[in-house]
Amino acid sequence: MKVVGVIPARFKSTRFPGKVLAPILGKPMVQHVWERVQEASGVDRWVLATDSDEVAKVARGFGAEVAITSEALTSGTDRVAEAVDQTDAELVVNVQGDEPLVTADMVSQLVKPMVKDPDIPMATLRCPIEDKKVYQDPNVVKVQTDGEGWALDFSRKPDKKTEWDKHLGFYAYRRDFLKQMTEWKPTEREKKERLEQLRVIENGGRILTVIASSDTIGVDTPKDVTQVEAILGKNA
Repeated sequence: MKVVGVIPARFKSTRFPGKVLAPILGKPMVQHVWERVQEASGVDRWVLATDSDEVAKVARGFGAEVAITSEALTSGTDRVAEAVDQTDAELVVNVQGDEPLVTADMVSQLVKPMVKDPDIPMATLRCPIEDKKVYQDPNVVKVQTDGEGWALDFSRKPDKKTEWDKHLGFYAYRRDFLKQMTEWKPTEREKKERLEQLRVIENGGRILTVIASSDTIGVDTPKDVTQVEAILGKNA
């Protein structure tokens, strides 16, 4: 099975423009992502997908394969889907360019169940919530699952009466399912919560969630960069 990983890296982020090129320990953020995923087993090829000439130039400078995607695309998922059209992928892994704490194990954990079971259309990661404040933090996405790990719902501010885990925004998809997902129209809840994965749930799709080997921090603000830099510096 041909497995291709895609790193969508948009320059014009609304909350933090140019964040994928923000320096962390002397390297642009997206370079940390690129280098860390190379160690993942089970992925045949990695592609960095961007609509920015500046990001493309920097990425090629550190040896990344780059796919130029349309500026009209509104989501990372659409960017991944367009990049995949230029490959022979059967299974696609999506690791956002603002996730510099991604580990090789996380990627492998996504790929393994989908290689083993062809009936899984899509997979993502989750981890337990240990800090109660996380429940009310809208920047942290939460996921509710059934007993077998299938996602039931996603939310930024869920009901505390039910059990939720922290959702880690890494994905794997069957190629055909990814294409179908991008053809569905955004739902009202998706637009309200700003969560693309709700489109899958509300259209009757299934997402398997896998418990991640570790937690991570996605970068949304300059403050997050400082936190990530401290973690990477400590582990260097």
